[in-house]
Amino acid sequence: MTCQDRGNETTNSEAKQKEYEKSIGHYTKAIGLKRDLNPDSAEAYYFRGLAYDEKDQVDRAIEDFDKAIALNPDSADAYYNRGTVHVRKNDLASAIADFTKVIQLESNNVKAYCSRGIAYRGKDDFDRAIADFTKAIDLEPNYTGAYYNRGLAYDDKDQVDRAIADFTKAIDLEPNYTDAYNNRGLAYDDKGEFDRAIKDFTKAIDLNPNDVIAYYCRGLAYDNKGEFDRAIEDFTKVIDLNPNDTIAYYNRGMKWLFVGEWEKAKSDLTAVRDMGVDIIDLFYDDYQSIPDFEQRNEVRLPVDIAEMLTPQE
Repeated sequence: MTCQDRGNETTNSEAKQKEYEKSIGHYTKAIGLKRDLNPDSAEAYYFRGLAYDEKDQVDRAIEDFDKAIALNPDSADAYYNRGTVHVRKNDLASAIADFTKVIQLESNNVKAYCSRGIAYRGKDDFDRAIADFTKAIDLEPNYTGAYYNRGLAYDDKDQVDRAIADFTKAIDLEPNYTDAYNNRGLAYDDKGEFDRAIKDFTKAIDLNPNDVIAYYCRGLAYDNKGEFDRAIEDFTKVIDLNPNDTIAYYNRGMKWLFVGEWEKAKSDLTAVRDMGVDIIDLFYDDYQSIPDFEQRNEVRLPVDIAEMLTPQE
């Protein structure tokens, strides 16, 4: 993903797909009319590359950006857009090289710094990522995407307070930024500030009632507070929105155990197991044994459920 103010992706409509096809045909014709490769062809290759990119034909897009750059080596736009395609292909080294070239050509290109920061973060080079996001902010102090992405990088480095500060700035600049609310909520959850986390997840849900991530994370925050009934409600909403979410089924099943709803717990755990998930492995990620679970949660499991969660000899 390149450095956008928002992280949400949209699906192209059929009408847009036809528009891109028309554009490709137009620029292909323009390239053919020129016959000999010359600088005038660079623009046609560049715009056809953009159209291929929009159609998610990334290899063809790269080929056209390559030709545009060969004909016009100073085209910052061609380097930048080729870099974004390399990011989508997870070729982060090539993306970084392209964004670096953009910066050499245009030292104040804010999006190039931010996009290079995202590529560095993808390579777990968090310090360089933060340096690039900071440079983008220096150049454009109200650049929402740079604050948001720097917050993610700070969170990667477990610098939670700095992450919260950046997510808060992103929200101040764009009050409807659901991703910023969700990630700030996760940071508050990491700090054990569960009420603040729940408030942020609730705001994300208010902005997008179908936000599966917000429901799931709020369910975990309620779980951490010991409010199991509310956690169950949120995991149920996740399942309603995404019936194949095995982890939501597992977490709801475990919460049913905490409140003594044995049949409901067994139903959820069975559903997860039938979907191919090793529920025993998940269980032993958190507990040493059935007695450990029972002691820590002050419950006594029925024999049939205990057997479901016990490794076979």
